[in-house]
Amino acid sequence: MVVAALNSIWQDPLREDMRRPLKLSLRMLAPALPLMLVLFFLFPRIGPLWSVELDRSAVRTGLSESMSPGDISQLTRSGELAFRAVFADQPPPSSLRYWRVLVLSAFDGREWTPGTFRQSEIEELVALADPVSYEIVQEPSNQRWQFVLDMPVSAPSQSQMTPQRTLMAPSEVRQRVQYQLSSVPTYQLAPELSREAHAYYTRLPRQANPRSRELAEQWLHAADTDAAAFIEQLFRYFNASFIYTLEPAVLGRHSVDDFLFETQQGFCEHFASAAAFMLRAAGMPARVVTGYQGGEWNASQGYLTLRQYDAHAWVEVWLNDQAGFAWTRLQR
Repeated sequence: MVVAALNSIWQDPLREDMRRPLKLSLRMLAPALPLMLVLFFLFPRIGPLWSVELDRSAVRTGLSESMSPGDISQLTRSGELAFRAVFADQPPPSSLRYWRVLVLSAFDGREWTPGTFRQSEIEELVALADPVSYEIVQEPSNQRWQFVLDMPVSAPSQSQMTPQRTLMAPSEVRQRVQYQLSSVPTYQLAPELSREAHAYYTRLPRQANPRSRELAEQWLHAADTDAAAFIEQLFRYFNASFIYTLEPAVLGRHSVDDFLFETQQGFCEHFASAAAFMLRAAGMPARVVTGYQGGEWNASQGYLTLRQYDAHAWVEVWLNDQAGFAWTRLQR
């Protein structure tokens, strides 16, 4: 009707007969009708922007509370900022920049999770070097965990240190936060391990990965139960023919068996999962730690930048070194 009224004014504003303008308007609109119908049914109608419900609780890219093959390799494709570390002096060398986030101690044959074992006390830390002081500027993650350089001396105010010396915020981190920390780059962790903890950190599912369990028993026998010789054999096995890749083959139900005997290609979580399994099968307490490694140093501003592609997983094994028994980071 609006188009007809405009046509009537254009032709003769004093003419009372509206039939002619109406017919002209229908002829003008008829060719556009099919296109109108197509747009009406196919074009998305989201309504006004102020009425759209925004998902403010969506999980951001980052580590999760569990680790199975492929999780961390997906993070390495993201350049999203995780946190910055501001140092008053020079930071530790890259080989010591292990940023601790989660300790995973339960394995179901494929996936590592924090588990149900509850230690009542924080693991004892014996410092073997002077502490390094720094500040963390953490980006929102919608998770409670926070970032610490191995190995933190204490927790900042408003944060909680777990028995395995990881850091937890009082609530989910939904905005940028800053906190002060100090860590010792060389240390002994948990010189004593209770009988219950020893049993827990050597526990494996009975039916999972039988070929890997048999191989571990063979290596342990050949090493005459010597832990250092067993670990050296593990490294030799990995170095012989394994390929480090971000796009490994898919693993089946017995993921460690598939990785060690079939695909022999993977990322840090594949190697960490297999190594921890083999160590436990040999009777040595072991666990997986997830976090970040390294970081990009900004010399002019004095801080490290850690992004999601710096995500990493490694193994801690409780064994006897020159200073005595302690949790030791397994690295080569």
